Amino acid sequence: KLLFFACLLLLGVAITLGMLLGTVTTSPNEVTDKAPTTAPTYDPRPTLDIIQSNGFVRCGMDTDQTYRLQLCRAVAAVVFGDPEKYRVVKLSSSDRFVKLQNRDVDLLFFSDTHTME
Repeated sequence: KLLFFACLLLLGVAITLGMLLGTVTTSPNEVTDKAPTTAPTYDPRPTLDIIQSNGFVRCGMDTDQTYRLQLCRAVAAVVFGDPEKYRVVKLSSSDRFVKLQNRDVDLLFFSDTHTME
C-alpha cells in the first residue's frame, strides 16, 4: 500500500511539474504573420495525457539503482496496468531539469537537495 501511495504522490508531482514548467496554450486556428523561430514549442496537453499517448513512462535518472527502477515500474503499473511500460533516460546533474522542462522525460528519479531561500 505504501508503494502505491508513493507512486500516486510521484504521479501528482509529475503532473504538477508538467503544468507549471512551460505549458503554453494557443488557439489552433490562430494565424500569425511571423516567420518560424527557433524558440521551443510546448505541447499544451497535461503530462498524463502525453504519457498515455506515448504508451510508456520516460523516467529520467542518473543510475540504474534498484529502488529508482522499482519506483518507475510502479508508476507505469499505476498509469498503464503494466509495470514494463517504461523507458529509462540517462541524465546528468547539469541537464536533468532542462530535459524535464523540454518534456524529454516525464519523471525525474534523481538525487537533489532543497534549500529554503
